[in-house]
Amino acid sequence: GVTAIKGQNYVPFIPKYHANTDGSAFGGWQGIYAGVSEIFLAYIGFDSIAANSAEAKNPQKTMPRGILGSLFIAVFLFISVALVLVGMFRYSDYVNNAEPVGWALRQSGHEIIATIVQAVAVIGMFTALIGMMLAGSRLLYSFGRDGLLPKTLGKLSNNLPSHALIILTVIGIALGAFFPFTFLAQL
Repeated sequence: GVTAIKGQNYVPFIPKYHANTDGSAFGGWQGIYAGVSEIFLAYIGFDSIAANSAEAKNPQKTMPRGILGSLFIAVFLFISVALVLVGMFRYSDYVNNAEPVGWALRQSGHEIIATIVQAVAVIGMFTALIGMMLAGSRLLYSFGRDGLLPKTLGKLSNNLPSHALIILTVIGIALGAFFPFTFLAQL
């Protein structure tokens, strides 16, 4: 994408604000705050690192390093990708675009790279879902063990929180079966 950057796409760097018909904000500081709030939700995954601290060696030392290290890497990657995408095409070209990276790469003649990036994104989403299921089952197990949820969730089976994992899996399947993909993608 860096090869397709056009300097004029960065002017103005913060475009004028206008409200969209769906109630969302675009441009200006309001648009930036709206975008930051959307991206902030992507950082919820860092709590899954903390939820698995029971399996870590020396968690007081390694957990802060893991959380802060992955946080810094993610912030750097988010900013880098956003700057490259805005440099490739006018910011308004990305409105209501569900696949901005793949679209931008295809439009600039990098179809093979776009396919690879999209395949890695799908694998990444699958991996993130598995990680969140693991963290969620660990949290349900902890709540059950502490008596905040039914005690059956706090029982281990072969050293694994199987009851909690089964309940969380059923909930995940039900969400996937009954809610539209666009709603689930925003979660």
